[in-house]
Amino acid sequence: MSRPKRDGLLYFPLDTDFFLFPDKRIKRLHSRFKNDGLILYLYLQAEIYRNGYYIRWDEETEEDIADDLCLKEGFIEQVLTFLRTRSLIVMIELDTGDTIITSPEMQKQYQEAAKSLRRDVFVEPEIWLLNEEDTATFIKFTIKEDKSGKNHDKSGKNESKSSKNDVNKIKENNIYCAPKPHDSPPDKNEQLEKDFEIIYGIYPKKRGRIGAFASYKAWVGRGKDIGGKRYRLTNRQIYLAVKKYIRQQEDAGQDDLTYWKNFDTLMGRQLLDYVEFGGDGN
Repeated sequence: MSRPKRDGLLYFPLDTDFFLFPDKRIKRLHSRFKNDGLILYLYLQAEIYRNGYYIRWDEETEEDIADDLCLKEGFIEQVLTFLRTRSLIVMIELDTGDTIITSPEMQKQYQEAAKSLRRDVFVEPEIWLLNEEDTATFIKFTIKEDKSGKNHDKSGKNESKSSKNDVNKIKENNIYCAPKPHDSPPDKNEQLEKDFEIIYGIYPKKRGRIGAFASYKAWVGRGKDIGGKRYRLTNRQIYLAVKKYIRQQEDAGQDDLTYWKNFDTLMGRQLLDYVEFGGDGN
């Protein structure tokens, strides 16, 4: 009998100068939370790579980590907030209600290590954060036939070769496009929600989601009239604008989310302050 396929990694690389803190984010993590903060970050990485490219986060997971590392749960929440504001991790809320932890950097590392498997590796499109250019050809997306949350067998036996090729196509705006079965036309509102969740997932202050989603639909739809001019934005422009604001707060050393904009405020007309326009702004 052949050995079952394993999507998780047995080990992951760690830079030998990690504790010299060439990454200022890690240096600030150690400065604020000392060795316990570093150990928690390394523990999360180990768990994510052991599972593959993400872990599910819930109360039991937090309790297990607190017990394994002898940490207080309140301390863990503080470190997670820090890691999110520094873009060291991303927390995404799925349609199923589950919360997962991952990051683009960890997914790149997982993808690099997965090359040695010499086979297709199936990932969930609502979790995979890398754009088309950064995604290797052996990375394939699973298809969900219904809303029950059940995935196809990762072996891909129920998929035709043509459908595998189609589901690997990514939107030009570099926000993933969740694949659909050929006999089911894409639902525009459903896709808008999925694209929005990617952006919402990277923003650490979870306040004003409903208003933010309304603004998001306006930006990518007909646009907004501001100062006598109509501005229509792409998913990628919005994503990069939010990332720019996050970096601005990080560079200012602003760890207290109280002083961050609520997400609906940022997604309003103030978003234009952080948008990079390639032309006249339309």
